Amino acid sequence: MIMNKIKKLNLDEKMSIEQLKEDIKDELHWDGRINSESIKIEVNSKGNVTLTGEVPSYTSKIAAEQDIKLLKGVSSVKNELKVLYFSSTRPINDNELFSKILETLRSSDDINAERIDINVKAGNVSLAGTQDAYWKKIKAENLISGISNVINISNKIEVFPKEDYSDESIANEILAGLTRTTIINIKEIVVGVKNGIVTLSGVIPDWKTHNSILRVVTFTKGVRDIENNLLIKTYE
Repeated sequence: MIMNKIKKLNLDEKMSIEQLKEDIKDELHWDGRINSESIKIEVNSKGNVTLTGEVPSYTSKIAAEQDIKLLKGVSSVKNELKVLYFSSTRPINDNELFSKILETLRSSDDINAERIDINVKAGNVSLAGTQDAYWKKIKAENLISGISNVINISNKIEVFPKEDYSDESIANEILAGLTRTTIINIKEIVVGVKNGIVTLSGVIPDWKTHNSILRVVTFTKGVRDIENNLLIKTYE
């Protein structure tokens, strides 16, 4: 598929780097999940943002990135925030953290916790094993992201659907879902499917559109994994 090129604009035609940086600071300060005092922000003329510094929790780290991606003028976010390894009461060891993660996964009716292998080392969590739907893989990660002392999550869960879905049927369902989502112009998106692995490419206007596309693909039956090559319209 040949896509029309989107005209690129200088960031200063939309807003200055200084204004975007101030908007980011205000957004991080506004969000009650984030302690932004130790966060350093770098912004370039293309709208690429880099975050460095320390935050008290993995939830804060992810929330900071998600908040910034919703701001006008942001093309990408490089999240290099480090999570401090402590609890508000006392540090817990890896065995305790393992038990907490397992309990959290078992509390979900959607997830088969017994099929997930959990490894914890100094607060770094690795998930492996299998689930029967891609959205369950993502939910498992989201469930444990808010647990105290989780520093980072590596999600290597593999997806093996219970039923057989052809690549064509998966692609058709995704395109139908995108068509129903009025915020998305599907002419700007290329969707490929091979062995249940969905490849997304194209240039889209903002992160809101990006998130809407991922939502459709994530919940489509038969999807095993997503290779996300979508690009946000840049300002250069």
